Amino acid sequence: MFFGARAPQEFLYLGPLQKVPNSLLENNSCSRVFLGADNEDMQDRICTESATVVALPASFATHIYICGLKGMEAGE
Repeated sequence: MFFGARAPQEFLYLGPLQKVPNSLLENNSCSRVFLGADNEDMQDRICTESATVVALPASFATHIYICGLKGMEAGE
C-alpha cells in the first residue's frame, strides 16, 4: 500500500495500519512532513519501489485502489 499525505495529521488510519503485518499489507507511508522522518513525496516513493510496482498487475491477487483529493492531480 502506498499511503501519502501532506501532513501527519492527515494520516487518519496510520496507527491501525501500522499494526497490520507486512505479510498481509506492505505499508509505504510518506508525507512532506512525516513524523520525524525525511520528507518524501508519494511519486518519489513509488519510483523507489518501481520494480515491485511494475510486477503487481501480473498477479491476480493484486487490488488497485486510487483515491485522493481532486487538487492532488495538479500537485497542490
